[in-house]
Amino acid sequence: MDNELLNSAIVVVYNSVRECQIQITPAQLESILPQLDAYNDFNPDQVNAGVCQINKTIPVIDFGNTDYGTPNPNNGRVHHHFLIGVEGSTVLYLQIRKAYMPKNFNYEKLEAELKNIAQFMKADEYWITNNDQREFIYRFWWD
Repeated sequence: MDNELLNSAIVVVYNSVRECQIQITPAQLESILPQLDAYNDFNPDQVNAGVCQINKTIPVIDFGNTDYGTPNPNNGRVHHHFLIGVEGSTVLYLQIRKAYMPKNFNYEKLEAELKNIAQFMKADEYWITNNDQREFIYRFWWD
């Protein structure tokens, strides 16, 4: 399935149901947000700008070199993803797998940055839903 068809399918599902969550990559999210309708304080262009900022905030994979002295082929890959869906109205979850993050990554600083981005995106609710040793999940919701 090509990306355009997949993105269209995601938009159809999003627009057709009252409760759903669809896991997508950051690139897919940036691609489908302009296709969604604005309502109340949910402005797809403004949310897209916030998502772009989130994507710049989270470091890409950097495992250094392999045992052979060459760069790890996973270096530079994006490892976080999003769930976009409907929980009565639009919801967006950011999911980060901590195994791919730098060991000294500051999640308190990330939380503060995400709060600022949530306010910029005019999310009505925003908070951490999980922050354990394996993952960090942040929720954005618009009424």
